This record gives sequence, C-alpha cells and structure tokens, in this order.
Amino acid sequence: MCPDPTASQHSPAAGLPINTMVARLVPATCRDAETRASGDLVMLHAKIVARFADGTTVKGTTNNFQTTGASFYLFPEGDSAPTEIVPASLKAIFFVKSFEGEPEYKERKEFEPDDRLQGRPVEVEFNDGELLTGSISDYNPRTTGFFLFPIDPDSNNQKVFVVNSAVKSVRFVSPEQAATP
Repeated sequence: MCPDPTASQHSPAAGLPINTMVARLVPATCRDAETRASGDLVMLHAKIVARFADGTTVKGTTNNFQTTGASFYLFPEGDSAPTEIVPASLKAIFFVKSFEGEPEYKERKEFEPDDRLQGRPVEVEFNDGELLTGSISDYNPRTTGFFLFPIDPDSNNQKVFVVNSAVKSVRFVSPEQAATP
C-alpha cells in the first residue's frame, strides 16, 4: 500500500553526512516504497555497465554494490527481474552517466598538466589487452578490486570498479610522466 503523499515524512538520516559517491538517499516514491525501501528512504540506483570476464556486457542499475560484498543485484534495463552478480565473474563495472554514451566521442587517454586527479595517476591493462588510464586512491591486489576515476572529465564513465582477477598489470605513473602525452 502506498503511503499518503500529504502525510509528513520523517527522515531518520536527516542531518547525517552521506558520501554521495557511495549512496544518495531520497524520500521513497510509491513504487520504490514497495520494492526498494529502507524505512522511508531509498538509495538511488546507479547506472552501470557490467562487463564480465567472458566478454558479456549487461546494462542496468544497482543500489547495493559494495567493494567488499560477495554479490550485488543488477536491475537490467526494462522490466526484467534483478540478477545477482558475483564480482569475481566480472572484468569491471562501469558507473556511467548514460547508457547511450556518445559513440562518436574519442575519450582522452593521455594525462595533461591541468588534470584534477582523484588520487595517483595509473594505467591499468586488462588480461584481454584493454588499457584504462585514470587515477586511483586505494589499490591492494589482494582485494576484489578498486575504483579508477577516468582522466577525461567528458568521459561517459563516472568511475570504474576494476576487478583485480581481470587485470594483467597496474602501472603507477609519476606526476611528470602523467603530464606528458
């Protein structure tokens, strides 16, 4: 049953700091209240493109991905039922601005002196030969993975969760090398 929209809504999390890179809580809508509610708040779904180690790609949203979690749910585009995903089966999770992107756009791969990096500059080579450049703030090869932030602010990717088992090499780039195309 949907809550009365004219009734006042109490927000137990009001005033608490929330890391918007991890979660954004908003009042639940009727649909959300029935499917994804936590009290009267819900976590917004992040748009993701999940690339599996076998080459399969699935687009959808998630609201429960955690870097240390054993699994998370991907809600595929359309009205499909959610799918439980085990991160170890993936190559990477691309958190995207839109599912369409700009197919004609050539993403910048070289570092420039005025780049605002969110961590150390790095080049990541996957087992399949794909190369990603960006910055990372925390890297431990013994964990499931790490977040990479693209160097191109116009990239469709907001951030990428790179799965360590799909990585051939991680090369940290010195600030001087990073600024030299």
